[in-house]
Amino acid sequence: EPFRHTSAALAAPRRVAAMVSAAALRAFALVSAVKLALVPCYRSTDFEVHRNWLAVTGTLPMREWYVDATSEWTLDYPPLFAHFERFLALFARLADPGMLTVQSQPYASFACVVFQRCSVIAADAVLALGAFRAASRGAVAATNRRTGEENTRKHDDDATNASSPVALAALFVLFNPGLLLVDHVHFQYNGVALGLQLCAVAAANEGAPLLAAFLFSVLVHFKHVFAYAAPAFAAHLIAHHTPGLRTLFARQKSARRMKEPKKEKAFRAVATRLAAYAGVAAGVTAVSLGPFVAFGQLQIVTQRLFPFGRGLSHAYWAPNFWAMYNAADKTLAKALRIPSPLGNLAGGMTGHGGTGGATHVALPRVSPRATFFLTLAASAPAIYAHAFRTEASSLKPSALPRLVAHVSLCAFVFGWHVHEKAVLMVVAPLGVAVALDAADNSVSIETFNKRAGEFVFLTVTGTYALFPLLFEPREWPIKVSALALWAVASLGAARDAGHTRRKTSAGTLVNPRILTNGQSVYLFVLLPLVEVYVCFAHERVFGAEKMAFLPLALVSVTCASGVCFIWVQQVSAYVAEVAFSGNVLKRVETSLLVQNAAGKASTETR
Repeated sequence: EPFRHTSAALAAPRRVAAMVSAAALRAFALVSAVKLALVPCYRSTDFEVHRNWLAVTGTLPMREWYVDATSEWTLDYPPLFAHFERFLALFARLADPGMLTVQSQPYASFACVVFQRCSVIAADAVLALGAFRAASRGAVAATNRRTGEENTRKHDDDATNASSPVALAALFVLFNPGLLLVDHVHFQYNGVALGLQLCAVAAANEGAPLLAAFLFSVLVHFKHVFAYAAPAFAAHLIAHHTPGLRTLFARQKSARRMKEPKKEKAFRAVATRLAAYAGVAAGVTAVSLGPFVAFGQLQIVTQRLFPFGRGLSHAYWAPNFWAMYNAADKTLAKALRIPSPLGNLAGGMTGHGGTGGATHVALPRVSPRATFFLTLAASAPAIYAHAFRTEASSLKPSALPRLVAHVSLCAFVFGWHVHEKAVLMVVAPLGVAVALDAADNSVSIETFNKRAGEFVFLTVTGTYALFPLLFEPREWPIKVSALALWAVASLGAARDAGHTRRKTSAGTLVNPRILTNGQSVYLFVLLPLVEVYVCFAHERVFGAEKMAFLPLALVSVTCASGVCFIWVQQVSAYVAEVAFSGNVLKRVETSLLVQNAAGKASTETR
């Protein structure tokens, strides 16, 4: 059965035609044109990082990929990403052979810059495919067929319909301002990884669990930071795509009444599916890491991928719980006059929390193990609520992308050495979830407005936290206009979707307000005030050298408060759902017992 679903998902020409409709292609062409206009912009050191990886994978044998240290920018991504770089090197050689020279000095010829910029734009085709596929009618219809519901409004897959999930996904994901700034100005290849993630979500929603497991395994071996979402995918595939599992759990209390052949059949089905999942993951792992195990380099690769010595926080604090923790430590150390390491209070953004000599002095030091368990504990309510729903009809089309986004948010808030760019792992699946909610009539208008507001709020806050990465004055109008235009367009699209839902649903009219008063004040008053201080007021108040860390700390802590606020809202909703799911479980078990008793009484009567 799983192979039948997988083959159907791979060989469905009508679905493919819908996914690559003319309007969707026009949307991709438009966003690609915008990205081409960003080619001359500022480039970070990540540009040279990927240029060096092109040279290493394109010229050196595989056994030297993870041991070469000619450049300080050594390869520290998983092997499948290294093979991706090697594939790009085939074309890089045609554009400029000089960029494939392994050297310690940076290299950035005109041809090199254009090639690498265009390679990111071309690779975003994977992101477009994932976004359109995850939001397509096929994913929604497959979920509704599985749940036995018909809660989805009729909508066009065509992106010409502004309220369709595909159109909303194009706006929320492809035109995401954070992705534009990070990948196409700062320079990275996040679009490919996010596209693989969304393709895995789409495969799961379309009833192809083994394909979903395969795509997610490839994703983890492409960019290992996505392993944070593994508990979410595993819980979904096991709980909702393992035949016989729910039958066994639902009938635990009446196991004695279950006939032995039926019990054996259920256990056999569960074992077969779990073995299939494990086999898929093991196969991808073998292809990815097998050669390096043969080279005796597994420990070297692991040390490159997981550099725990870098500290709790990145040089520029990501807007998460630890940013506020670090700020509290600095404030307490100053207020209580606790002796601090050199640089902890003056310009001490760099490395605070573990890198070098700067670490926490007023508050307890935080270990990688502590962040790991905090992340698991924060994710637990959502995973439990999603996995232990016993009624399949309660599973919405947006449930899986929303769970993936929430678990990724937990890792962003509490993870070890989180980069500010990791917020993209949260907003991309969350945007798809909101797009799917727009077509699902089982989601109330109030719930849709709240979820859309959370998404816009989190995206704007997370994108503003990326502003310090682009510090040159000429990029200031680009980043501000990109964020402002996207925020206006997204709020308008969400409001239009709310109007459409209001027109098609029976009941009282609901004001389609997306942001609350507090969220509006935060986005349109507080963040602009912070930007005014960072750009103009700080230097006039303190001078160019004094308190140099304060503008970055202010941005980090301000955005951290907004990100943590959304996390609290989401986890509170999941905790409430856990309590509800427990009542559902009891009702289902009671119903099964009543049905069994009624069946037995009917048999005795006959």
